[in-house]
Amino acid sequence: MVAPRRQPRRSEAAVALGGSKLGRSLPRVVASGRGELARRIIERAQECGLAVEQNADLAQVLVQLDLGDSVPEEVFMAVAEVLYYVFELNASLKEKRTPAFKAD
Repeated sequence: MVAPRRQPRRSEAAVALGGSKLGRSLPRVVASGRGELARRIIERAQECGLAVEQNADLAQVLVQLDLGDSVPEEVFMAVAEVLYYVFELNASLKEKRTPAFKAD
C-alpha cells in the first residue's frame, strides 16, 4: 500500500501595500514576509489600527514581489477590490470613533 502524498502546506504570508499620498501611483509593496515575519506584519498593522484583509491566494502572489515593486497588472483588479473594501471599512470605523458635534 502506498501512502497518499500530502499537499505541501502553504506558509502564512503577509504583504503590506502603500502608495503615494497624491494617489497617482500604483500601490507598492512596503512590507512582505512569510511565517513569523508575516505574523509580525499583521500584528503591527492591527496595532496601528489598520484593517487587515485576509486573502491567502492574493498574498501568495504578492509575497513573491520585491520591496518597492508596484502591483502587477495581472492582479491589479483583485488588489483594487481589497483596497476599496479596506478604505470603506476604515471610513466607517473612523465615523464610529469620531464623537458627534453637540451644540450647547
